[in-house]
Amino acid sequence: MRTVAIIVVLLLASVASVFASSGSSLSDTYIIPAAAHAEGAQGTYWRTDVAIVNPYDWRSITVEIKYLVSGEDNTNASEHSFTIGANELLLLEDVVFATFGESGTGALYLESTDGAYFTASARTYTGDTATFGQTENGQKSRCHDDDTALVTGIRETSRYRTNIGVVNVARWPADIRARVYDSDGDLVGTKTFELDAWSQQQVSLASFGAAAASGYVLWDCLTTSSSSWVAYASVVDNNSGDAVFLEERENAEYTQYRPTYDLEGWWYGSFSGPAGSGNMYVDIGQDGAELWAYTFTLDGNVELYLYGYADSTHLTIESGFGFTIPCWDDWVTDGEATASSSSINGSYSAVGDCYEGTTTFYLEPTSPPKFSARAEALISAHRTGLAAVRREDAGGR
Repeated sequence: MRTVAIIVVLLLASVASVFASSGSSLSDTYIIPAAAHAEGAQGTYWRTDVAIVNPYDWRSITVEIKYLVSGEDNTNASEHSFTIGANELLLLEDVVFATFGESGTGALYLESTDGAYFTASARTYTGDTATFGQTENGQKSRCHDDDTALVTGIRETSRYRTNIGVVNVARWPADIRARVYDSDGDLVGTKTFELDAWSQQQVSLASFGAAAASGYVLWDCLTTSSSSWVAYASVVDNNSGDAVFLEERENAEYTQYRPTYDLEGWWYGSFSGPAGSGNMYVDIGQDGAELWAYTFTLDGNVELYLYGYADSTHLTIESGFGFTIPCWDDWVTDGEATASSSSINGSYSAVGDCYEGTTTFYLEPTSPPKFSARAEALISAHRTGLAAVRREDAGGR
């Protein structure tokens, strides 16, 4: 009972933190996906200002900024360092030219030198007297090689034009694909961005796609290495030269996958790995393709939490962690399995004190064990559909 109580307290604490605030939390790194000191179409000339806020009221912070020149490998890009006093805001006007002495387009990478938190945004504008311009919030969330993302609100007509772009913030090249759909869901253009390490590219939708009064972009990564990227779009009014910035939304709910089976419920089977061999109970929860599971010993103690998704009959284990005190620092790194209506057969890998290495398992459906009443609060909590809480607690993105 004590173990289950501890778990429920942790889950409820996480839920409270989610509902206590809204919006994205602070970070120690940000990406400004689009920055410019460059001539644009229709007589525009774009410049970017960056604002950085130090939220601490008792200390200064130091933030380093790199300019990632569009279309280039910026692995060895120079950086500028700025110290910001307690509760102060640093404004860098026309940052590409005034700070870096560059003309052209690219992206900005901001990072504190000691892990201090801060927040950042940018404004990109045009005109001699300067339009209000478009605002970019610093992006801290990044997609990875097995993720997809959506950017909605694009427009390509005689009145509006759209640019789309993506930033690779990894140490190796990546191919990121953009598929553009109109409001009817018809594909109107496909573009693959072949990105060098630490690089950015932006192109006009008109350069590869058909007109669309309204539509969206579906992004995915064609590179199997551990990629890290941020996509975006910008819609410009041809009459005024003003623009709006459209952020990506990572598809963290796995709507791109289609599971074959409903696996929710209790399972029983065997395991063999670094922690030994034996039998276990597993309670699986499922929401669409999203899966989460708790493993129990035969006497009802919870041992592991696992998180992943189902695509057809293939299960991918993305993350997880140990629940018992001796194994508190054990983390599940990956795994996979094959599912049918009557069995789940697979393995997962972990690092830590108890589960270091690979564990294999075989499971079959079973009736709820006698001890399941002891886990009632836990089961109720993870079946409420709080996917964000589960992903955060599991160390997910």
